[in-house]
Amino acid sequence: MKPPQASVVRDTGLMTPDLSIVVVSYECKRYLLDVLDDLAGARDDLVLDVHVVDNASRDGTADAVRSAHPWVALIALPENIGFGRANNLVIADARAETVLLLNPDTRITGHALRACLEEMGRSPDVGILTPRVVDEHGVFDRRCMRGFPTLWGLFCQVSGLDRVLRDRRSRRYTLGWLPDDAATDVEAVSGAVMFCRADALRQVQGFDERFFMYGEDIDVCLRAGDAGWRVRFWPGVTVTHVGGRSGTPHTARRAWARAIGDIHRIRRPGRRGRIAGAICDAAGAAIDVARRLPRRGR
Repeated sequence: MKPPQASVVRDTGLMTPDLSIVVVSYECKRYLLDVLDDLAGARDDLVLDVHVVDNASRDGTADAVRSAHPWVALIALPENIGFGRANNLVIADARAETVLLLNPDTRITGHALRACLEEMGRSPDVGILTPRVVDEHGVFDRRCMRGFPTLWGLFCQVSGLDRVLRDRRSRRYTLGWLPDDAATDVEAVSGAVMFCRADALRQVQGFDERFFMYGEDIDVCLRAGDAGWRVRFWPGVTVTHVGGRSGTPHTARRAWARAIGDIHRIRRPGRRGRIAGAICDAAGAAIDVARRLPRRGR
């Protein structure tokens, strides 16, 4: 698929970078500039090839990046093409052996970058790795270590039943029986902070562009696992992810529910996948209806 025309600023340096980083942004200028400040500080220790793909933000993101961080390779898109497709614009030509897919509302240190790179170097069969991720209050985000999103597991996670029912079937989505202080292989990690071997991403042809936003991180992890790569949670360092800075909570939940439905349709072709997908779509529609109700009646 031919990408839309974009305004591009490229780094012309010839040195092979230690790490290629892709940050996809949409309407979150303040957070993006903060994480770029973090990465600028890390350049004293690492050779970084940093790309920002801005999905047609209207808050002046592109101009702010050009002004504050002219060393960043900027792709300013004329339209919002979604998270996965925006990442794919860079993945195919990434210059480093390891690619970090990083959300704009994260905070990360040079130490964390180097530690994760070294961990990847110790395990050449690891295709995707994420560190321990916490929210702005320091609370561990279990989405950085996930299993397949079965309908029952999702229901238990959303309803809180996974805190009551201790069996693995009920806690599969967040792998709730695993501690957050021990390295382990998992089925999927969060796309907020995803260190990927470039060869693994290219082997699976990057993100599935049928996912506009949400679900694409689970899907690419599952496909990497199918291709023989390990997907790894590694708590050697901790990264902060504020989260929820693109779109409203209601639209985000609706999009997430529908994306999970697409995962079931793609991964489980046939009647079973269609039924599971329809249930997820109905849940997304119910969320949208609830959003439209008067607050007192919700």
